[in-house]
Amino acid sequence: ILLLSYLLLFELHAYSQIAVNGKNLKKAHFRHLDEIYTIFILPETYKKTTYDSILKSNWHLTPYEVVNVSDFNLKNYTGNQYIFAEVKAYKTGKYKNKKSLKKIKTYSLIDFYTYNYKKIDKLKKKLYQKKLKNKHIADIFAENKITIAHVLLYPTEEFNMFVIKNKPGEIKKRLNNDNVFYNFTPGFLKNYLQKVESLIKNEGKYKLKDKAFLPEIKNLIHNTLYVPDYIARVYNPSGHSYSKPDKLFIENLFKNYKYKYQLIDTNELNRKIINNEPVYYLQFVRLNNDRFIEIVNAQTGEVVLKSYEPVVNSFNLEPGFIKDLNNVIKKAVE
Repeated sequence: ILLLSYLLLFELHAYSQIAVNGKNLKKAHFRHLDEIYTIFILPETYKKTTYDSILKSNWHLTPYEVVNVSDFNLKNYTGNQYIFAEVKAYKTGKYKNKKSLKKIKTYSLIDFYTYNYKKIDKLKKKLYQKKLKNKHIADIFAENKITIAHVLLYPTEEFNMFVIKNKPGEIKKRLNNDNVFYNFTPGFLKNYLQKVESLIKNEGKYKLKDKAFLPEIKNLIHNTLYVPDYIARVYNPSGHSYSKPDKLFIENLFKNYKYKYQLIDTNELNRKIINNEPVYYLQFVRLNNDRFIEIVNAQTGEVVLKSYEPVVNSFNLEPGFIKDLNNVIKKAVE
């Protein structure tokens, strides 16, 4: 199932911090979306009441239910039709020693998926009639999974190494109980849901391989760009570790930025997003040897700028992005 998830993820669009293919919902043969449930499979790092408050205001596509990562069992959801939104982490490749590290890739994401229920129903009948050999219900579901969307999460390096060295069950337990992602807070979740739901409703496709921006980016002329402090953590590839938030790193990075910016504690930024304050903020995710950058409108969840950059000289955000950002804002005004 993990391998299948990996293949479907890359079939959807590999180079994406948020990727959506709303048209895939048709393959599930749902009659009406309001007749099914979305099962949100989320870690216990936040209370269910917190998740409920976010979902109630920002997920209108279907009714929903919140289940903890450690409690989720697909066997409990095979009788009806569902959409699943699952926080997960996994690896491809096998860890043997330090030399094998380069061959291993890790993935952390919120995976939105469903199944081809029409095909599953036909195969289940054959299974019960003993017309299928060496098949189980789990196999049938795994082979008919449909990926709708995903949101990349940015793991701490400690958790990233844990994923590399441990088995799926241990990874799942750690993910459920510990705060292991830099970009997973109630506020960030709110904006992810807003963007994903909007794209699904419009049956849109969305990827971030290419650089793109909306005219709204010109609002940064008069608005502060907030930079969450996790972006100020400098990555050391030789030690597989991040520094504490480095204010000097951000000052050097933004020294040629022509407008206002502010380094902000991630928890404080979360508060601003939850309170619906008019804020634009920077998002950054490094996935193996790829970097994904976004600027987000915290009130609407709209991504007003997106950029994909392969790792060349540095694993961190580089001054070249700031140069590009200045040019984009200038172009938006013209």
